[in-house]
Amino acid sequence: MKNQLFVSQYPNEIKIGVYNNIAFIEWEGSLSSEEYRAGHQEFLSLLREQPNALWLFDYEKGKYISAEDQQWTVQEWFPKAISLLPEGVRKIAVVISNDIFNKVAIRIMTAHLWNHNIEIAFFDEEKTAITWLNMRE
Repeated sequence: MKNQLFVSQYPNEIKIGVYNNIAFIEWEGSLSSEEYRAGHQEFLSLLREQPNALWLFDYEKGKYISAEDQQWTVQEWFPKAISLLPEGVRKIAVVISNDIFNKVAIRIMTAHLWNHNIEIAFFDEEKTAITWLNMRE
């Protein structure tokens, strides 16, 4: 798989790409609803183009996610994304934020994924998350 970086239309806040077979979305700061949703839609497009990639959500520098965007993520975005997970590897790495509001929002949203036989692991740093993603069981 070719390494690619797709800088979204919000280049200072959202980075989306593929590196060494890991599809990632990384964002920082507080995003408007438009930015948050557009970034996640771009990531969904990338996942369709890279069906065998492992998934990394890097929210380390992320801030507040509105209740409306949390609901949108769980009800609309997750179902589309889950259908794209590779059959053989159903795991997602999440680098959590130091921001307590972001951390709580991410935990609440990802709790909805436990019912889909998806292994989710939370990390404080990207390097550890990547190591875990690359481990084969």
